[in-house]
Amino acid sequence: MQDPRLTPTAYIVLGLLSWVAEATPYELKRLVAEGVGHVWTVHHAQIYTEPSRLAGEGLLSVRVEPGGRRRQRYSITERGRRALAEWLGSPSEGLTEIRDPAFLQLYFGADPAPLAAVQLAVHRRRLHDFELELEGSEAVMPPGAALTLRAGIGHEREFIRFWERFQGRGGEADDLLRYNRIQGAGGAVTAVAPPPLDYATAVDRYLAAAALTTASRRVYRVSLTTCAWLLAGDRPPASRRGRVPPVVHLAVLDDPNLPARLAAGFAERAATTGPATVNREGAILHGAVRWWRAQGWIAADPSADLPRHVTVRSRRRDLAPAEVAAVLRLDVDLRERTLWRLVQETGAPAEDLLSLDVGDVDLATGSARPHVGRGVAEPIRWGPRAGRLLRRLLRGRIAGPLFLTERAAHSRAAPDDLCPVTGRGRLSHRRAAEIFTAATRALDPQGAGWTLEQLRRSALVGRRSAADGGEPLADRVSSVHRR
Repeated sequence: MQDPRLTPTAYIVLGLLSWVAEATPYELKRLVAEGVGHVWTVHHAQIYTEPSRLAGEGLLSVRVEPGGRRRQRYSITERGRRALAEWLGSPSEGLTEIRDPAFLQLYFGADPAPLAAVQLAVHRRRLHDFELELEGSEAVMPPGAALTLRAGIGHEREFIRFWERFQGRGGEADDLLRYNRIQGAGGAVTAVAPPPLDYATAVDRYLAAAALTTASRRVYRVSLTTCAWLLAGDRPPASRRGRVPPVVHLAVLDDPNLPARLAAGFAERAATTGPATVNREGAILHGAVRWWRAQGWIAADPSADLPRHVTVRSRRRDLAPAEVAAVLRLDVDLRERTLWRLVQETGAPAEDLLSLDVGDVDLATGSARPHVGRGVAEPIRWGPRAGRLLRRLLRGRIAGPLFLTERAAHSRAAPDDLCPVTGRGRLSHRRAAEIFTAATRALDPQGAGWTLEQLRRSALVGRRSAADGGEPLADRVSSVHRR
């Protein structure tokens, strides 16, 4: 019969000390994190206090180091080994304890689609870590540890299969949302939400209903927020960080004078921001207006006759191989080194790389599936140099945007653009472009600095980079990246 005074934490300490000659509480904490912590969660404070208690029970012995920090080192006694053996010989009847925050939210009716996006990233990362650990250590780890690691891999694969059912819209995800909309406490039918009075709320409802990827929803929100200034007759700020958009009543969209004001605002914006950006913002606004009209919230479409602005292609020259090599040798932060190497090795647009989340990256295959909503259909693939940089950039991270800003994001930033651990936001294309141009001014004979698009085109023309020691760039750059 098991000693009733011994808890699971006690058996973890006894089990670990049966494998090693002796250890300090800190060393035990590290052993937990590297192994048994995958199957049983233990608070660090318990690991630090439990050895002393077990020593008082005679299950451990303790010695104090003669010099230095005089740390206490514990080892298992014969009595401790007998207690451990008795516990191992008593098969447990306990069931798996589930304390899953995502399941708790799902139980009470949370939208499964955004939950699935986060949970898939978390479980794919953990599955990757488990598989790497098993591949690298199975030959030397105890058989029982290897078996539980294989069980953990099976659990992660099943979690991934479960959450994949709720990606995007349709099927069970829509069934749950419909149920939540019509069911109240005790099954009573709830009232339908009234039409929104303001533009910002209408944007929120449109984005919640739209079948968009995480990255596309972020782009749509930025564009529609920019349109708030245009709808109010104001000029959008050059930098929106810390700026609060004007409050616009949704009824303004039915103003017969709005189409002319909106067209003039977009034309002025095209001269400073660029036709491509303005065309995209106009198309996104038009899609939202059509949806609002379908809901019966507005009658007019002020975006229907917005002119399409002609896009002038950049005529800046491609970078020579020696110039590309010089760029990649610049002493910059790991984030920039990784982004620039990815642009150069893959030929993918910087916007697509910046839209990636941690869960999109598959280090094992050297590829990432970019968000379809950004117009890319095939995986992005990179070489070993970019792969090594990515491993360093991703160390210890399981979710959130791949490329993060230097500081915490604004409180109004979209949750999909935040690191769940640090609170830092997704690096914007504008900021990434500014950093690249500033860093390359010293290399540019004209002193103006180069662009990420120039670096990208250097990969698309299929040149060899001196920085790669004469090795070819990507064997094939998919035509989907040739814009």
